[in-house]
Parts: sequence; C-alpha cells; structure tokens
Amino acid sequence: MLWSDCLALMSISHEDSHTGGIRQGLDPIPEIEVAGVHLGPKSIPGDGEPVFGEPSALPGCHVAFSHSGTTLGLIVGEMLAEEMGLSICYPMLESFRPERFD
Repeated sequence: MLWSDCLALMSISHEDSHTGGIRQGLDPIPEIEVAGVHLGPKSIPGDGEPVFGEPSALPGCHVAFSHSGTTLGLIVGEMLAEEMGLSICYPMLESFRPERFD
C-alpha cells in the first residue's frame, strides 16, 4: 500500500497531526503528502458481521471494517497487523474473511 493511500483515509481536520506523527515514526523520513480525502457512508456488510483480512482476489490488500469498530479495533488491529507483517493466520478471524461473500 502506498503512503498516499493510507493518508487518503484520514480526516481533513487531523491531516497535519497525523502526517507529522507518521514522519516521526519512520527512518529514513519520507516526504509525505495527502493525495486526497474520500468520505462516504459507513461500511456495514450485508450480513451485519465484520469483514477482516486479505481478499484472495486482491493479494496484498487487507480490509477491516465493522459496525463495532470501537470495541473490536484494538484486538483486531493487532491481529491484522501480525497477519500482514508476520504472515500469521488467526483461526478466530476465519468466519469474518471476505471470501464468505464469494
């Protein structure tokens, strides 16, 4: 994923504080610009359950959306980061994979 893709998801009102924080955590420090901001309706899957993981049709693209993001965000964020960075596959997330809609 490109930095511009990550930053495009940020709220306009927090643009400067987020890009500054990202710059502080990286070495070497890249030049980061917000390519754009896109706002849309809240994503709620048709079955009402969260969707987490890498769609088999889009290798390298990871998704995470849920109606209960506030309660699930911490643990799911950690699990998905490990799946992306360490190629770990958590069985707990299997029933929430994008492939259930295939």
